[in-house]
Amino acid sequence: MNRISTLALAAILALATVEALGQSSGRVRVDPKYEAKDPFALRAGGGAERTVAPKPRVDFKTSAPESSGKPIDAILLRGETEPLACEILSISGKDGATAKVAGKTRAYRLADVKRVELSTPSEINLGIEAFESGKKSGAESEFARALALFQQGRDKASRRIEKELSTVRIVDALVALGRDDEAVSEFFLLCRLDPYSPYLSSIPLRWVEQAPTRNTTGSGSGLDEREGEKWLGDVANPTGRLLAASVFLRSSTLGIRAVSALRDLATLEAPEGASEETTESCRVLSLLASAQLWRNDIFRAPTEQESKRRTRTIELLPPGTRSGPLALLAEGERKAGDTEKAGLDFLRVALENPDRFSLAAFASNRAAEVYEQLGDKETANKIREDSARRRGARAPVALGEAPIFNNKNDSESGDKVK
Repeated sequence: MNRISTLALAAILALATVEALGQSSGRVRVDPKYEAKDPFALRAGGGAERTVAPKPRVDFKTSAPESSGKPIDAILLRGETEPLACEILSISGKDGATAKVAGKTRAYRLADVKRVELSTPSEINLGIEAFESGKKSGAESEFARALALFQQGRDKASRRIEKELSTVRIVDALVALGRDDEAVSEFFLLCRLDPYSPYLSSIPLRWVEQAPTRNTTGSGSGLDEREGEKWLGDVANPTGRLLAASVFLRSSTLGIRAVSALRDLATLEAPEGASEETTESCRVLSLLASAQLWRNDIFRAPTEQESKRRTRTIELLPPGTRSGPLALLAEGERKAGDTEKAGLDFLRVALENPDRFSLAAFASNRAAEVYEQLGDKETANKIREDSARRRGARAPVALGEAPIFNNKNDSESGDKVK
């Protein structure tokens, strides 16, 4: 086995560790400060409510009888070994977790919460099983089954927090199916409820350029231009503004406004007196906005200084949000002639994202091209075979035409390290 193949194998073996870290660090958060209109009710259409609480997903001592009819949730605090039975009232990027424990309402800092487990309709758990099966096998049918189950679960959910969790899962399933425009529409429901969304690991930002007609419905962007204009100008909702800017970055009509919004977001600071959670959300949003601006420089090789800044930016992002920026970094490495490093980074993106069709397809295609260029046709063929097996006959995503805007210097590129 030659040197390149050995490195590729090392990247594959490292994947298990990365996945384990990602799974063990997840936290569910939602904003309790809802508007008068419930967008989930509008979309779900009034599914039947449950009258009996489902069994908890973990074994723990309950502080309230199941006969109460209230859902039995659990919250595990850091430093504790046993989860606390409760009814989760809200989980907010601003106010932390609020739960009813033994009839009393208590508030917890998210920094003190290791895990939250919600009682949900059985369809949600079945959908998660189907989704995980799809990640392992690459079977499109499993992702489609997961999507249907998550939609059914949202219809049946009786609590808004359950509907939010269902919606996040719907977004994930749509992204896995390559239906990114529909995922964008769904995620804007979450943006309306929480301007500092805790679900940034699932936000369907555009990292690779897609053909306008690929797996799209309606406008081809998941958001019409009138709504896009509103979101781009909504400085009070940085999450929605970031997503809209990502969608319209290459638009001939809103592209300039999208660039301007991303530059503003790249310097986003938390409001004075903001909570620890809001401060962290602003930090992540600013880094993602900075990385989005790299898309406008994708056809030129970055300077050594730019590459170092971008690498540092990726290191500062939470693990679940790094893959898109890493794909852009790898493209820059390829342009700069650092082919071996680019191959490993493309391969890492492809391996770590079996549930992100567009990103994984692009990274697999690029990785195969790079290894072929390096003379390692065996690895290139294996990558293509695995991609074909997992993705069937669906074509890989390619970079689009030359960017409409091209930033000229470091100060405009949006690279930011905090």
